[in-house]
Amino acid sequence: MHETETPRRIDWMSAAMGLATSLALAGAAWLRLAPPPLPEPPVVGAPAPPLRLLDPATSEPLILFGLKGKVVWLTFWSAEGRSARADLAALDKVWARLKARPKFAMAAVAIDAETPDRVRAALAATKVNLPVYLAPAETRRKFGATGPRVPFHILIDESGHVGAIARGDTPGILDRLAHQAEKWLDELEPLGPTRFADAR
Repeated sequence: MHETETPRRIDWMSAAMGLATSLALAGAAWLRLAPPPLPEPPVVGAPAPPLRLLDPATSEPLILFGLKGKVVWLTFWSAEGRSARADLAALDKVWARLKARPKFAMAAVAIDAETPDRVRAALAATKVNLPVYLAPAETRRKFGATGPRVPFHILIDESGHVGAIARGDTPGILDRLAHQAEKWLDELEPLGPTRFADAR
């Protein structure tokens, strides 16, 4: 005489917990393997992040002094971009136009810190005079400067806040930014670079 087997009841609670665990594991794996979101630059009006740069000749960290109270123009660029040399040449003209202003500072910041030889080659080919540095990963992340999104310009006012942001190299961008920088500089130096000390 055979005993009849009682059909096993489904333990819905265990099934639900198993499904939840599987979903959690799948979600964690996706988060680990998914590409990180593109970093976003600081917004206009926000304090500019700390500016940490590398020497293009030695890749050694640099500390830039004397930027407080100045209008600072940063341009993030890539030596691997098709327009790299043209970008540098155009920026060099802006530097020649504004470098005499005591309250002005400018830096062309290459995002190719891992391939400094290419940056040096681009500099040698263009023979520019403007200050050029390398951006370590931390600086690129904090300023939202990535390869497909350069050249990328940030104007920082004398109080250390972002005053203007522009991407790309379309005609007129550099001229508009230069006019904005000159406007701020005129407010800081009402008599311009030829201001004389009071003779009293």
